[in-house]
Amino acid sequence: MSTKKPQLKTYIEEIEYLKFKQIAENENRSISNLLQTLVFNKITEYEKEHGTINIKNINVIENKGTINM
Repeated sequence: MSTKKPQLKTYIEEIEYLKFKQIAENENRSISNLLQTLVFNKITEYEKEHGTINIKNINVIENKGTINM
């Protein structure tokens, strides 16, 4: 299934990947869903402490993945 959502890409050690994959499996989630949940939780936690993050231009498709803040 195709999506227009932005993608995150990172490089991690194999052992970290395998452990993260196991956590996702234990929680009946995909790796992508677990990562999305962790990102959401971190943003929520950050905004509780520092206030809402205001995004001036969130059209990442036209900006080729760049969000201007």
